[in-house]
Amino acid sequence: MVHENDERPRSRSAAESDTGIRHAAIAALAYGALRALSAFIGGMQQPSAAVWFFIDFAVAGLVLGLLAYFISRRSRIAVVLAIAYVAGTQLYVWFGIRSAAGTIVSAIVIGFLFRGARRIFEYHRQRRDVTAATEPEPS
Repeated sequence: MVHENDERPRSRSAAESDTGIRHAAIAALAYGALRALSAFIGGMQQPSAAVWFFIDFAVAGLVLGLLAYFISRRSRIAVVLAIAYVAGTQLYVWFGIRSAAGTIVSAIVIGFLFRGARRIFEYHRQRRDVTAATEPEPS
């Protein structure tokens, strides 16, 4: 059901779709906040490496904050990059540092991001179908 004044395609699961996308954006923000907090604490505990912790603090906050904003705007690229960022950092922790730290948090965040990604891709597929159905056929 598409209303003339509504540019977003709506289905019976539109509220569910919005909720899944919102939860993905919140999960990206929460993960960024946890990464920034852990970098801040690391910088306080190891003052000799405070510059590197500050860089990690700034990058985590900036990158994940921007990704969360664009996820809330239904960006497919942003949600895929957020999944890659969270998974990549966790793989580094597993294989580079040889630690299991953050595994549960990363799994939960990736779960929310996958759910949001599915909803974002469904939204764009519905939007494309509605646009194709409303365009006049060439004569």
